[in-house]
Amino acid sequence: MAQEQLTKNEKRVAAREKAAAMRLAEKKKAKRRKITGWVTAGVGVLAVGALVAFVVIGNNASKVAASVTAPANMATDGVILTSPTKAVENTGYNLESGKAAVSSETLAESDVPHVEVYVDYSCPHCGEFEEANSPYLTSLLESGRATLEVKPIVVLNTPLSFSGGNAAACVANYAPSQFLDYNNGIFAYNAETGTATQSAVRSVLKDLDLTTDERKQINACNTSDEFGNWLQTATENALARTNESGEKLVTGTPTVLVDGVKFPYGYDGFQPFMEKVLQGFSAQEIIDATEADQPEPGEETTIPNE
Repeated sequence: MAQEQLTKNEKRVAAREKAAAMRLAEKKKAKRRKITGWVTAGVGVLAVGALVAFVVIGNNASKVAASVTAPANMATDGVILTSPTKAVENTGYNLESGKAAVSSETLAESDVPHVEVYVDYSCPHCGEFEEANSPYLTSLLESGRATLEVKPIVVLNTPLSFSGGNAAACVANYAPSQFLDYNNGIFAYNAETGTATQSAVRSVLKDLDLTTDERKQINACNTSDEFGNWLQTATENALARTNESGEKLVTGTPTVLVDGVKFPYGYDGFQPFMEKVLQGFSAQEIIDATEADQPEPGEETTIPNE
């Protein structure tokens, strides 16, 4: 009835508005298809396999007084790598300006994606993620296409959880250029031997390319558990971290963040996910588009017969 009362001009305006709305809706669908088309192109694990993580449990480190002093080069609770052997060597870092940042500042966005990985060195799922993605992450660092930040925390309360994290801080403090080799070495050792033991720390430290002074300092640091209290602080900071919606970001290890957005898919999906980020899509755009492209429960997923 209301339609009959419209003038011809009003009807034309209404038709144009309806057509514009339909074009906008189709444009959004096309963008989702553009992003998610790669999911079915041989990387279906992205939408299917969630990143397996050990759930964070109450840890014995809470019995130790938290340290207020971070290891050198780890004021953000992690080592920021801009190349496989180049770690940011100051007490904080602003990726945009390249200048030291005070501890209260968050990392500014840079021209390249920033990947954060929370690890427990006795966590086998962390090892699985590293095995699947370490060569790729290294290649991103070598080409300067991304920065990487590794953040040790305590999840499983094993001796290696503590000694591995403390040794990581020792390396960061005294020989940051060797941090990636240490990090990758721990997981490679455990994968090769099939067990996560404290002997991994001693073996990996022995194989690092260190000067005499660096080796002496790191060995003393490792033996004395110099940064055990800091490791507790780093774990508490991780557990307290939330996104803009107030949801906890770190609920287990490995937790992987891309530009602050939690990567929610399987290990084998990380590389194609990152390639989309490198093409200019934001991490959240990819996640939203992938989820929007999934059928609702009970929804028909095949073309029905006529």
